[in-house]
Amino acid sequence: MTGFEYALAGLMAATGYIKEGETMVRAIRDRYDGEKRNPWNEIECGHNYARTMASYALMPIYSGFSFDMTQKYIGFAPIVKGDGQYVWSVGNTWGTVRFAGKLCVLTVQGDPLKLEAFGLRNADVAASVCADGETVAFESHSEKITFAECVITRELVIETR
Repeated sequence: MTGFEYALAGLMAATGYIKEGETMVRAIRDRYDGEKRNPWNEIECGHNYARTMASYALMPIYSGFSFDMTQKYIGFAPIVKGDGQYVWSVGNTWGTVRFAGKLCVLTVQGDPLKLEAFGLRNADVAASVCADGETVAFESHSEKITFAECVITRELVIETR
C-alpha cells in the first residue's frame, strides 16, 4: 500500500509530525531518484499523473491554505513558523504568499482575485493593508482581516505591528 505514503506524510505534517512526514517524502524521492527508478513514474501511486497530484497535497498543508470564494475569503496559517514563501491556486488564479518579518505579501499571477477577507494567524495585530499599492480600510479580528471588496491584480500587502 505504498501509494498512500504521500497522504500519510501530509497527515503527519498537518498534525505536528513535520520531521517524520518529511522523512517519509525523502524516502519516496530516494526510491525514485532517476537512477534506481523513473522519477516521474511512481508505480505504487498510479503511474505518471497521480504521483504529482498526491505530492501536491503537501503544499496547502504546509501553507495552511484555506479559501471560500463564495465569501471572497482566502487565508494562510503555515505549519512552519517564521519566514517562508508558498504557492497557492484557486479558481482561475494562482500566485504566492510570502511571510517576511512583519509582512505578508500575496501576489496574484493569474486572473484578478476578488477578496473581502484574509485569514491570518494573529490578524488582530494588522497595522496596514494595501491592495495593488492602494491603502485599504480594514477591520481585524483574531484570525481574519475584513475589508470592502478588493479586486487584486498584482498584490495584497499586510503589515503587522
